[in-house]
Amino acid sequence: MALKWIHQHIHKFHGDRNRITLIGQSSAALSIGLHISSPQTSKLFQQAIMMSGSPFQLSMDSSRPENVDEFWRNYLRYLKCDPKIGMERIIKCFDRKIASNRNNLISMKMVKELSSLSNRLFVNLPLVTDETFQFTDQSDLIDRLKSTLRSNRISILYGRTNDEGSWISMLERPEIFDPQSPQSMNEMEAKNIGKKFIDLILVNRSSINASKILGYYFEELLKIQPESSEDLILHRIISRIVGDRYINCPMEIFVETVRTSTRSKAYQYYWQYKGNKKTSAFWNTFERVWCGYWMGSCHSFEMYAIFGVPFLQPNLFDQSDRIVSYKTIEMIEYFITKKQLFWPALSNRPDHQNLFYNIDDNIDGKKFGFNRKHQECSKIWGEYFQNIYSVE
Repeated sequence: MALKWIHQHIHKFHGDRNRITLIGQSSAALSIGLHISSPQTSKLFQQAIMMSGSPFQLSMDSSRPENVDEFWRNYLRYLKCDPKIGMERIIKCFDRKIASNRNNLISMKMVKELSSLSNRLFVNLPLVTDETFQFTDQSDLIDRLKSTLRSNRISILYGRTNDEGSWISMLERPEIFDPQSPQSMNEMEAKNIGKKFIDLILVNRSSINASKILGYYFEELLKIQPESSEDLILHRIISRIVGDRYINCPMEIFVETVRTSTRSKAYQYYWQYKGNKKTSAFWNTFERVWCGYWMGSCHSFEMYAIFGVPFLQPNLFDQSDRIVSYKTIEMIEYFITKKQLFWPALSNRPDHQNLFYNIDDNIDGKKFGFNRKHQECSKIWGEYFQNIYSVE
């Protein structure tokens, strides 16, 4: 309804209904993907900026009616609100408990604890949809996406950070993946933990070759990781497994589906910037409370730059932060106004080099890298995603 209102009235605010761009990160990027797949909303915007998220990361198991019902009943019991007292009184109880203690708000750790799917590595919040988003499972979502795109073109700018999985690893095994004091482990111990994580990912899918997945990350990536401390390389490799499964590869498959189903264009950035904790109070605090020294650029790191926070709160940031923020805003402004970017769109042509825009600690000029993530996802996770998404 809100999107339709914007489309109808944006001209009254000197906007153009034919140049509407949606932008979102994580679950908001997931929501944008659902709007792209919906015949009712896909024609209400022309461009999308999707950061570290897509609807293909959803687990539909958590959204089955019986699991949705059980989750919310468990949450009400956690709040000590009786599920049987009627909706009006439940809402009042809910509001009162949240107002009195913000820690009662649902956290990602709580989602898994209250879910009937606690035997999984990661559980997303139950998704409740209306007639705007009519799909029954992942395969149906792909079919609807392809059908919608037959009559609609869209330009997408999407991207990820270089460490999308450490926060999920930290939720599952906080004693091992603590931001400040990660538990030391050798290669054998790391492989055992990686195997346990993969087994949790592959629940009810025994036909998938878990050894192939584990072997790639520990045999191939261990050779090329740039970190000097082997112990921390192992932590990062396990988090890479998790990040690829839940964020990176679903996003690659989603964008590839959009791009190959129509004449839509897609551009990618790769965020590797992590500020200097010695000269930036913001990064010093961030490292202590969440994204530790051993982690890379964590999930959501682009957000401060996109909103220009280093310029709004200059005392918390240094000049490098401001330069990176400016470059990020410049990229988004270019995409929104020109409907393209200053590097080529992704293509399947054999003579075409697919590039991503690299944003890292080297702040001079514009740098690009080769986008091979889709091929990597197909090679390592292809069988798994074919199994759950019926991706051809």
